[in-house]
Amino acid sequence: MPFELEPVLPPFLSPLAGLVDQGGPVVMLLLGLSIIAVALIAAKVLQFSLLGVGRHGGARKALKLWLDGRQQEAQLAAAASRSIASDIMRNLAKGSAQTGVDTDLFKEDVERICVQKINRLRAYLRPLDMIAQTAPLIGLLGTVLGMIEAFQAMQGAGAAVDPSVLAGGIWVALLTTAVGLAVAIPVSAVVGWFDSRIESEQSEMEALVTAFFTGAVAEASSFTRYQTLDVSSGGKGGGADVKPAFLRIHTSEKIDFNGVPVSKDEMSGRFAGLRDGENRVIAIWSGPQANVQDVVDVMSAARQNGLNTVLVTGN
Repeated sequence: MPFELEPVLPPFLSPLAGLVDQGGPVVMLLLGLSIIAVALIAAKVLQFSLLGVGRHGGARKALKLWLDGRQQEAQLAAAASRSIASDIMRNLAKGSAQTGVDTDLFKEDVERICVQKINRLRAYLRPLDMIAQTAPLIGLLGTVLGMIEAFQAMQGAGAAVDPSVLAGGIWVALLTTAVGLAVAIPVSAVVGWFDSRIESEQSEMEALVTAFFTGAVAEASSFTRYQTLDVSSGGKGGGADVKPAFLRIHTSEKIDFNGVPVSKDEMSGRFAGLRDGENRVIAIWSGPQANVQDVVDVMSAARQNGLNTVLVTGN
């Protein structure tokens, strides 16, 4: 069969015809798997490029603008970037703009979207992994079959065995194992690279969603995520006078809203009143005995009502 195809093949494919002629159907099968692997790899590279895998700058910029209270600019920044992380940021911004949405349900739905996007990135990785695992085994099978054939020929020759003929049969049998490894090694390396990119994308999405809901309070001390006001200086910060509503969290049980004690259950009503008025900024101060989770809950409730939250310093 190869001798019939070789005259019509391009010159650069002649070695492949010789390889198939020597290795037989096992090598032909392995070459077919290698062609499938190359096609799948090309499709995955194109998919990653079109979906913007690894491009996180736009989403990070949009998140920073959102946490600074500049929602319109954040939405524009997310829309200007074409990537999976920016898509998640757009979904977060749209969902947060809706009033009356339960925060837990909203977060679960965003996580559902993230899982769907990760599963989409993992598409066709399983066939590549199967090729990487089965190619050496197929090559080994060809070697075993070739060795059996060589020793059968040796048995039939009896005492007139030609060692050179036996050696030739053995190296031809080992050829299938070499071809199997040549197919499996690069495919396995590419699958590992794809997995690392997907894990990096998943970590970025998890960090993005977590920072959006928590307000990245752990990074507040760096003053890069929030506008910070100094209460003792009369509420001036960022070079402009700001007159926000003040909420002081002393402890989980002691919270003051504009100097009036309130409970956690009453805060949503107070926030709704601010949303309908001209003042849409609320300054949050937390005392040394305040729980971080209390701050996170307050900030999430404020953003759910369309308010801008600002951390404050001073007494």
